[in-house]
Formats: sequence, C-alpha cells, structure tokens
Amino acid sequence: MKWKYRSIKLAFKRCIEFKNRSQFMEPSSCQIFDEDFSGLTGSGFFKGKRFLLLTHELSYTGAPLLLMETAQMLIDEGAIVKLVSPYRGHKKWSLFRKRLKLAHEHNIPVVPFSSISKHLLTSDFVIANTVTEKVMGAVDEIIKQTPDVIKKLIIWVHEIDVERYLPFSANINACSLRIFDSQACKDAWEEHIGVVQNSVVIHPSISPQMFEKLSDNRPKFSHLPTSCRPKNTHRSTRKEIRSMLGVGDNDFLVLCLGTISDRKGQAILLDTLSKISGDFGGRIKLCLVGFKNARRIKKFFFNMTEGERTVLAPERAYVSQTEIAAFYIAADVFVMNSQGENKGRGECFGRVTVEAMAAGLAVLGTSAGGTSEIIINEKSGYLFPPGTEGQAVLTHQIKSLINNPEKAVSLGLAARKYALENFNHLKFLRELEAVVATISQN
Repeated sequence: MKWKYRSIKLAFKRCIEFKNRSQFMEPSSCQIFDEDFSGLTGSGFFKGKRFLLLTHELSYTGAPLLLMETAQMLIDEGAIVKLVSPYRGHKKWSLFRKRLKLAHEHNIPVVPFSSISKHLLTSDFVIANTVTEKVMGAVDEIIKQTPDVIKKLIIWVHEIDVERYLPFSANINACSLRIFDSQACKDAWEEHIGVVQNSVVIHPSISPQMFEKLSDNRPKFSHLPTSCRPKNTHRSTRKEIRSMLGVGDNDFLVLCLGTISDRKGQAILLDTLSKISGDFGGRIKLCLVGFKNARRIKKFFFNMTEGERTVLAPERAYVSQTEIAAFYIAADVFVMNSQGENKGRGECFGRVTVEAMAAGLAVLGTSAGGTSEIIINEKSGYLFPPGTEGQAVLTHQIKSLINNPEKAVSLGLAARKYALENFNHLKFLRELEAVVATISQN
C-alpha cells in the first residue's frame, strides 16, 4: 500500500508541476540537429519488391522494433511489405489488437498465419527475424509446406547467447542468406556450428523517425514511471525533463536504457555508481528505463542498499517506454553495461547505444559483443572490460567525465558525427540492397 500511495503521490506532484510550468522555454543549444534525412531516397531497387516478415513477438524492444523500423524504410522505398501475425489462437480481440499495435503504428499490414501459403508464393523475399523457438518453428513449417521458399528465405540473427538458441537452429543453414547484426554475433555462432555459408554482417541503422525525435527540443516524455501508455506523455524541454526526474542543473545524470536483467548489468552499474557518489556530494544520478512492470521496480528497490537509493530514486526507474528520445536528451552520459550470459559476450549490437550517440551523448560500453564495433575507444566514447575489472575502469571513466565536462561534450559531439555517418538508414539500405540483389539474381 505504501508503494501504491507513493506512486500516486508522485504522479499527482508531476501533474501539478507540469501545469505550473511555462509552455515555452529556451531550448538547449546542444540538442539542435541540422541533419535532415527526410526526403532522401535510395536507388529504387526495392520499389515493387514484395517482402513477407516473420517475428516472434511485437514489442517495443530489440529485434521486433528493429524489424518494424526496417519494414517502414522498405515501404518508404516503394516495397510491398506484409507481416505474418506471430499470435495464433487468441480469441480475445482486445488482446490481439493490443499486441499488433507496433505493426499498426508503422503501417505494416498483418496477415494471419493460416493464409501464409498464398503470401509465400507471391513474395520475392521472406525474412525470418531472430532464431527463437517461435520463429524457427514457423520456418520449419513453411519449408515443409513450400520447399522452394528456401530460395528466397533470409534469416536475420540478433542472438549472441548461442547456447540458448542452438536447439531451435536446425534449419539455420536452410536459406539463401543469413544476416548477422554484428561480427561478434557471427563469430559466436561459427564457434559452435562452423563456418556459416552465404552470411553477411550488416549493422542496423537508426530509424529516420528517431532522428526526427532527437532533433525535437520538446520531445514527448512520460511523467508516470510505471506507465508505458502514450496518452501519459507530454512535450517537455530538457530542463523540465530533468526536473521531473529529480535531477538538478549541477547533477550528473547517467542513463541506462534496455530490458532490466542480470545479463544487461544494471544492478552492477548501480553498485558502481553508489560507491563513488559520495565523492561528488551525491551529484551522480542514475536513470533506468526498461522494467517489465511496476512489480519488478518494487522488487528491484527492495534489494537496494541505502547508498544505492541516493543514486536511483523511484522517479528515475521506468518501465519500458514507447517514447525514449526524451531520456537521451535529458542525460549527460549513456552507459551500456551489458555483460552477456556466457563467456562475457556482451550485447549482440545495441541499438540504444547508437541512438545515444546520435543524441550527442558520451557513451561508455563494455568491450564485448557488438558494442566494441560501435564505439571507437577514446574518440567517440569509452570502452571498458566486462566483469569486475571492467567496473573499476568504468569508475575511472565516470570520474574523469564529471571532473572534465568539456571532455564529455567533445566525446558526445564526436559520437554524434560518427553515428550520423555510419548508422544512417541510407547506408543500411544500400548494404541490404547489395546482398538481397544477389538472391534476386540467382
């Protein structure tokens, strides 16, 4: 009851503060973007091409969101894209509609699995997104129904913890092309199954929509940490957002955005920051975005120490959000502390790391997995080893950025430039076209 009362009290306080604020405030100069990718188009290769997509779920995280953003890019290029519904047998229409919301937001038509046969015949390419049990089970079914589908089947691999997915990957080689989103991911799979033929590495891009949101000086921001409903968002400036998060002008806000789990290392990060917070008069603040629900937040706080509570407060612990640009704009630095499940492999790629770079933030990440392919150490950010020794390095890096804010700004500017040049959607589409064209020719 105390927790519910505190949440209601916090929500009421934020509503009052928002109403009392001026509607227009001076934007922060560092948040203004001059790059504009709208209106730019590719070579025209994708125009008229038909894509059929398979995925395991439709959530606002990781691979499902990346697939929907890619589908939207292909549609903008003139492609015809359809998504096979990953949800079968659900009788409640309200639940069914809620789960398909992500596809509707990106204007992706959804077809039932029962009609997949006719769509397989008319599609030029079939993309199976991830090697999860659900997706690979669907791949097994369609190969049995239509063996010729192998000629146009593409498997997009986002999983670096290979051991968990090996039982479902019997047909991973039964396709024309395998796309890995990082070299680290490809190496991890080849370590277990040998050389993967007809495979390429293509780093995902930042969606044009995210570029647009990061250029907004008053992005949408959720005032309720325990809600992910878009109706609870309000347009706010950087100063307003930081105020709502309980962060002052002189505080140093560290952002960690992603599904809260042991392999992502959020608890370890909190422990690290709590140990150095006292050296800076309690100025270090942490914002975590990615809890599954309010119950998970409550459990996380129950296990925190008093020192950790000075770093992370309830107003900075958010469930997964549909609008995340505001958090990048409010932060001073971004940390990707992913450790991985096995052998310290870290993150497969890390789309949020790239988005943070595009937002002009100094980024710090583990030197494992795809993160090491994103950050150029000491030029566009800092890398540190996974594990206990890495936290000691991270401590030194955080201290140096707090003591030298000019360095944090310069790293952020370099990171932004690098992200805009190397992770824009046009570059991604050109690389995708190059490999997809080979299938079309064959």
